[in-house]
Formats: sequence, structure tokens, C-alpha cells
Amino acid sequence: MFEQSSGNVYADLGYEDPEGMQIKAQLVTYIADIMKRRRWSLRQTATTLNFDETELSRLLAGQFRHINASVLASRLQKANLSQEALLKRWK
Repeated sequence: MFEQSSGNVYADLGYEDPEGMQIKAQLVTYIADIMKRRRWSLRQTATTLNFDETELSRLLAGQFRHINASVLASRLQKANLSQEALLKRWK
């Protein structure tokens, strides 16, 4: 038996604040994309975004319930990476 998706896996699974979770997932995916495209190490990315390596590693592993989406967006913005994120989103 199959169910039609709502388009938000977090809503489909019954998570609290599914919209916020989806936004955080998109921002973390964007951070992973930056690392890959720029060939940045975990250390370089963590330093650029003002995270410690352990915290960034946890985020990249999908453990981001504890962090606010505005914190992720703010750190991208402070690193001058947010404009790139917006352009990528609407390509």
C-alpha cells in the first residue's frame, strides 16, 4: 500500500515543526554542496561557518533538530554564502 506524499517528508512522518525541519535540511544540504563544489574540508567549512567540527559533522549527518534554521541561515549570510544559496534555490 502506498500513500501520496505531502511533499514534506517531515510532515509525512509526523515531526513537530515539519516546515522548519525541511528548511534546516535544505540549508544543511546546501552546506554539503558548498563543501563538495569548493572542495572544502570539514575543518575549513566549520571555520568559515563558525561551527566546531563535531557540531558540523552532526549537522551533515542529519542531526539538526537542536539548531534553529535562522542560526544556519545567519552563519551562511555572515560567510557571504547566502546569496549563492538563494540563487541556487531559484535556478
